[in-house]
Amino acid sequence: MCSRNIWIARNDIDFSQGTFSVSQILKKADCDFVLCLENFSGNYDIQDSIVQTWSPPDYPFIKINVDATFIPNKGAAGAVAQDENGRFLGCASTTFDCTSSLLEETIACRLGVEFGLNNNFSRIIIEGDATNVTAAVQGDMWDIP
Repeated sequence: MCSRNIWIARNDIDFSQGTFSVSQILKKADCDFVLCLENFSGNYDIQDSIVQTWSPPDYPFIKINVDATFIPNKGAAGAVAQDENGRFLGCASTTFDCTSSLLEETIACRLGVEFGLNNNFSRIIIEGDATNVTAAVQGDMWDIP
């Protein structure tokens, strides 16, 4: 919101010979923020009861949760491994150049599989929020001889 007000002030200076006033921009941004909070609190009642929980894998599988984030041309991915008791077994992360969210989710999935292989986990489940990617990894379960 503050950046919107800065953009408006910039255009005012460029096109209307206006002046730049930091205090005025901050006052407008504060008003926008208050309006946003009022709208947010009134429209969020339904979502409050939705809770996601992690479920452990069945023995002898190791579950590796993967996720990634994407901004234009850059991505980051992480993988976390846990056993059937929810015990932390390790993690991995990477950053990379990227051109799409599908590609970054695929890199996250690959990171999880590689992490499992590098740690000699013989049976792994890959879990992530991009089901079109994790489903492609043989039904999300790997039983490695």
